[in-house]
Amino acid sequence: MDYEQRKKKIEEQAKKLRERDLNDIRVVLEKPEGRRLLTRILDISNFMDNPFVGSSETFYNCGLMRIGQTIFKDIMAVVPDR
Repeated sequence: MDYEQRKKKIEEQAKKLRERDLNDIRVVLEKPEGRRLLTRILDISNFMDNPFVGSSETFYNCGLMRIGQTIFKDIMAVVPDR
């Protein structure tokens, strides 16, 4: 297998994983319990707040915020009109 074939195979695998992840989000959003859980995770992450606090806690806040932003991006990819 040459470089181009390996690259294509890796890209196909990444696409399948992405589709699976988005389908998982879709399934979770179908249930009220799933929506509540994702809402709670987004609230904990403070993904829409300013993470800067003037100390090293900023790094922790940035990490939390990034997790929330990633989850929110996935939700919007699944249901952009909500």
